[in-house]
Parts: sequence; C-alpha cells; structure tokens
Amino acid sequence: FGVEQISDFSSFFTDDLIPENDKLVRDVARSLGRDNVMMEKIFNEFNKLDDDGSGELEFEEFRQLMISNLSPHKDSPQVPKTVLQKFWIDVDADGSGSVSFAEFAAWYLKFFH
Repeated sequence: FGVEQISDFSSFFTDDLIPENDKLVRDVARSLGRDNVMMEKIFNEFNKLDDDGSGELEFEEFRQLMISNLSPHKDSPQVPKTVLQKFWIDVDADGSGSVSFAEFAAWYLKFFH
C-alpha cells in the first residue's frame, strides 16, 4: 500500500506530562462517577480553602467554608459548634483529623450539589 513505517512515539506520552493535581482530579472524578470539569471546580474551591497549602483541610479551614455558607452576613445567626462538629465528622470520613480532596469532593457533592 505504500505505507511507510512510522516511528513509535508512545514513549513520549509518559505520566510526567500530566501534573499530579490533574491526576488527582481525574482519579477522584472517576471514583465518584462525575465529570472532570465539575471535579476541577470543586478542586479549585478546595484549594482556596487550603490556606496552609498542605493538600488537606484542617478543621479551622473547613470551619471558614461552613460559616461563610451557613452564616454569610454579620446579622446572620452564629453557627453552633455542635453543627460544625457534625459536619466535620461527616466530611472527615476516615477520622484522620484532616480532610483529603477525595473526602471533600464526596462530601461537597452530597451537600452542595
């Protein structure tokens, strides 16, 4: 057929081409049965909350999200500590004391979508 053999470029496509954060977003999206675009938006929210850049949310970082959503105005009623603790128990699925992106995404989809 006059087809020339073309070099194999499969080695060009390595895992190094995809940033770790993108891999994480794709893995979590796949595990939750959601699309990458939605998961990217949730990941961006997660990163905004992660003040210390640890890649996980601690209670105080999570608390800010809950207060801004449940008590958004100065004249709004305060969120009781027991309510915050209940949400924390829900989001910290493995009880580790911090929340991974996978835990946060599953919880976020449950309560905000």
